[in-house]
Amino acid sequence: MTQALYRKWRPRTWEQVFGQEHIIQTLRNAVASDRVAHALLFAGPRGTGKTTTARILAKALNCEHPNGVEPCNACDACQAITRGNHPDVLEIDAASNRGVDEMDELRNIARFSPSQGKYKIYIIDECHMLSKFANNSLLKTLEEPPSFTCFIFATTALHEILPTILSRCQRFQFRRIPTPIIVKHLKKIFSGQTSVNIADPGELDRILYQIARTAEGGLRDALVSLDQLLAYCSGKLILSEVEELLGVIEFDLLARFAHSVLRHELAEILQIIDQVVNRGREISWFLKECLHFLRNLAVILVSADDTQLLDLPEEYCKQLQKMAEETSLEQVLYITDMLWEAERRMRFTSESRLIFEMAAIKAAKASQAVKIKDLLAKLSPSPAPIRSSEPTPPQPASPSPPLFPEATNPPALPKSSKKTNDKPAESILPPAAETENPPQVSAISADQGGKKPPSGGTDLLSTCWNQLLREIDNSYPFLAAALHHSFPTEFDGDTLRIAIPSQFAYYRRTLEQTRNRNTLIRLIKESFGKALRLEFETREDLLPEAEEKTSEVEKTPLPSTRDLLALVQEDKTFCKIQDELPGRIIQIHPGT
Repeated sequence: MTQALYRKWRPRTWEQVFGQEHIIQTLRNAVASDRVAHALLFAGPRGTGKTTTARILAKALNCEHPNGVEPCNACDACQAITRGNHPDVLEIDAASNRGVDEMDELRNIARFSPSQGKYKIYIIDECHMLSKFANNSLLKTLEEPPSFTCFIFATTALHEILPTILSRCQRFQFRRIPTPIIVKHLKKIFSGQTSVNIADPGELDRILYQIARTAEGGLRDALVSLDQLLAYCSGKLILSEVEELLGVIEFDLLARFAHSVLRHELAEILQIIDQVVNRGREISWFLKECLHFLRNLAVILVSADDTQLLDLPEEYCKQLQKMAEETSLEQVLYITDMLWEAERRMRFTSESRLIFEMAAIKAAKASQAVKIKDLLAKLSPSPAPIRSSEPTPPQPASPSPPLFPEATNPPALPKSSKKTNDKPAESILPPAAETENPPQVSAISADQGGKKPPSGGTDLLSTCWNQLLREIDNSYPFLAAALHHSFPTEFDGDTLRIAIPSQFAYYRRTLEQTRNRNTLIRLIKESFGKALRLEFETREDLLPEAEEKTSEVEKTPLPSTRDLLALVQEDKTFCKIQDELPGRIIQIHPGT
């Protein structure tokens, strides 16, 4: 029987281990300086060389004629370790020897000196399968083993290892082997297979790339796939047969799908999906491959010169670069979001094809969208500014009206009644300002964050109150929330009276707290240069703004849907938008 490729090409020296240079260098230095730890933990994905590295380390420690730190692979000890029958090197499968009895037996054997080599080495594979009691049985021996004993644990699930075991081991994290390294190694192996031919020599790189890519960073998986392909193709590899056997999605098919989405070819999209289903491919797998393709396209758009991030053959890179010239990064990102959403929905339903088809159509249609700023620029072109030959002198900034006018004799204001508010209060402006040109200051609006004052307030007082609220909003949100439901009702020069509707009486208790009162007095002084005494009162005749709006809405009847539709269709701006973006009105909500 022919030996499998992954066993025939298993590394036997440090230099033959690929993609793990950081680990190999550490172990070689440890062997050279005689500082090998008594417990090592090799963690990483499958097929990355954990058990192989453990065997090479066992050879380096027990080799009879070492060449520095390199095992000779010719002595009896090295040959026995390669065959797996060395009496001092034991490989234990933790999946089938996970109980307390097996660990007790191992602990008893570890006390005896090695029979042939210098060290007794225990390689425990898939150590995360050991039971909790088996781990506890091994703890004491693992912490204080004999000087001639070395434990090497290997696992693919580091997160399942007990912390008590991790704390007693030196940890080595194995990485996934990059695709170019796997392709290079496969090409070397393939060159030694004289009985195998390639139908098209130009397809060799693409064939090896597909094999390495399906291995997902595991060299052993790649060798197993290559062995299977050599048996399937009967000595003649064809790219289409390789892709059929591996179950991968052809790069050309992914490129066709991406082109169809980018060019809004909806019929072509449905035909490609039907072709994938008829070939027996899983829709979820095809969606995953499309996302990887879009990722590579985005990498090209972001960094066209750095093709090392792609791990693709040169031929595929050129196709992506050509496609990148016909699209934008924003479009690729939007399509990717649509497919990610489809992938999430497919987890909870069996209608994978339906979801994927609708998502692909939506992504293709959405790529026709127009940016809002471009649409506005097209609908409302601004005329070019007219430049004057004479420079315009800068206009002085108009000062904001003070909240508290500096006057020797402040105007006397009638005090507001707590029950009724029939008489309007006089203005706090000086008499000269009232007779000449009074400032046109609007009342408090909802946009400024304030409430509508009662009839006893004034426009200037209300405007300055809103200015104070805007300054408090960012720094003191809880205090601002209470003030937004309050109204300034009276100011006599030294005292500011603030009214709170009875529905929000709890806000009065908040404002009357010593800390909040002092903070508000300080903010008024910092903003307007005058310290005031504050008085708060609860009023039953004040109606909150939300209730006022509600009552007004109830009094005003809503227009019918037909009337609203007629108004919208007669609007010039809407007609211009409809000309630019073809569509139709689906529904109108009169209450919005």
